[in-house]
Amino acid sequence: MEKTTRSDRSDREPPAARTAAEAARGRILLLLEKHYPSDAAFERDLRLAPKTVDNWRRGRSCSFMRLLPEMAERFGVNVGELLAIPVARDTSELSEEEAELVNLYRKTSGLSAQEREQLRRVIADAVDLSLAAGKAWQKKRRARAAGGLAAGEQASPPRGAKTGKEETS
Repeated sequence: MEKTTRSDRSDREPPAARTAAEAARGRILLLLEKHYPSDAAFERDLRLAPKTVDNWRRGRSCSFMRLLPEMAERFGVNVGELLAIPVARDTSELSEEEAELVNLYRKTSGLSAQEREQLRRVIADAVDLSLAAGKAWQKKRRARAAGGLAAGEQASPPRGAKTGKEETS
């Protein structure tokens, strides 16, 4: 019986399948480098045999394909993103501005989980500050309206308060 070599097997795979697997491998290895300090740390985290990632890097194995759901969860992406398959997500209920914000956040899929969390906090803080400023402005506007002051008028200071316009002798 004739022994089949790896190159013989790969010749039988459709070119598109090789390309898709190679593209997925590249994305997985890129995310692995961003999220883990070493291949060994990743292998320990996913309980993989030592040298598994090395085999992926050298194209000796495509065992990563069976781990796609677990890796997607670890990297904070979905399986479709690992495979570069557009995943249909229903955004029909979103306004154009909301969809734009969702798409901006999706662009961060290459960031580590820690970087994504920091970005989320920055965005949340910016929104909170903007809302607080808007509320303060509305409160000031209502106070002016309630006090009978026209926009741009200033209330007289209380009696005895220093205004900075006192005469010096």
